[in-house]
Amino acid sequence: MEYRTGPEFSQADIREVRDFLEGRRLTRYVLPPEQLHLVNDGREHFLRISNGKTGEYPVRGSFLFKLLKWYGFPSRQIDRLSIDTVTSVLNDYLLAIPGGDVSVTLEDGEALSLTSRRYNELSDTEVLACAERVGVACVSRNDYFMRVYSNTAYEVQPVPGDVCGLGYNVFNSETGFRSLSVRLFIRRYVCSNGAVVGLTSGGERVHYGHPDMELKKFLEEQMRVGEEVMEEAGRLLAESAHRPSGPMVEQVSSRLRPIIGKKRTEGLLDELGEGATVYDLANSITSLAQGLDLRRRLQAEAIGGELLVPQDALAARAVEKPEHLPIGG
Repeated sequence: MEYRTGPEFSQADIREVRDFLEGRRLTRYVLPPEQLHLVNDGREHFLRISNGKTGEYPVRGSFLFKLLKWYGFPSRQIDRLSIDTVTSVLNDYLLAIPGGDVSVTLEDGEALSLTSRRYNELSDTEVLACAERVGVACVSRNDYFMRVYSNTAYEVQPVPGDVCGLGYNVFNSETGFRSLSVRLFIRRYVCSNGAVVGLTSGGERVHYGHPDMELKKFLEEQMRVGEEVMEEAGRLLAESAHRPSGPMVEQVSSRLRPIIGKKRTEGLLDELGEGATVYDLANSITSLAQGLDLRRRLQAEAIGGELLVPQDALAARAVEKPEHLPIGG
């Protein structure tokens, strides 16, 4: 089966992403699920909408996988089924949706997403506008989520001469595949490796069931939280260059295998020298991550971030001044 996708951006200039967002053609239908029906031509799916008049629209992977996710269907199994079987399952799922009307979003004439009546929309354009208040370095985006990289707000040297910049990543999803969240982002200047660090255990919001403006308020609050923990994150990052990696290898191996495979995981860990630190291990992971797709890159960089700046330690440690360089210094 073939799955259509929209444009994908990888660490692109904000103007390029914003031009796309402002120039795309969005159409939304709010209607009962029984007015939706999926058909196929033997290669790909089309969504038939019967709402006074009938129209058929090519279906993107994001629409199909969102409907499968709704019911917990393992998406990895879909390639083992015939396209007619998949079509039948999807139509049964459509008819089983409880709670009345659903919202269907078309982007440039293609079925992009399906959401419930209680879904809280927060557009990527709105998120970019909020993030621009602290400066945006670049943006990654596809049909499933957007990742905004802020400008550097703080710097630290875990190893003399090896400067890392700390800023923010803001995450959003117009299609419901990721929660809204703000995390710290660590970029190692010498090689552009990056790692993602969670701020707090409750630092995300799903796009569902919130009062108006709640998501925007949450986004602004999380950015303030990031400012408060930036120095402590720098301290923990510096300490990672003195912690041995040995106790972490088994845990890292079990988490990396589903992302990059057993063979690549074993190869990466075998290359670690004797006496390697947590900082060395994290940099090996984040270096490999640069060659992955957007989803797996984020997963790998989150593992690296948890090694460098453990979230429980970030929340628990008293804030002290770490050794750092002033911005631009």
